[in-house]
Amino acid sequence: MIEFAMDFRAEAKVVKHFPYRTAEVVNRIMRIRYDSADEMDYIHRNFAAEASGRPNGRPDNHECYQVEYNGATLYFEFSDWNCYIGTKIRDRPT
Repeated sequence: MIEFAMDFRAEAKVVKHFPYRTAEVVNRIMRIRYDSADEMDYIHRNFAAEASGRPNGRPDNHECYQVEYNGATLYFEFSDWNCYIGTKIRDRPT
């Protein structure tokens, strides 16, 4: 189980949302396997809500987020109950 710093959920801000299969995280520094109701699932739901501007924004599979946290830019990719965190993102060919 992964525990994030207490301020992460409050301080992390979604800068950009990359919808279903439009991008992938590269320069990956971490992979987190998670399940429904885990903290990572909660974070994914919060990112989706923030990106959509609606409190009930629904997360999707195979999507990415650019996130600012404490002056750093991180990229999160959610795919099949895995979260990949990295420092760069690239477009997926269509």
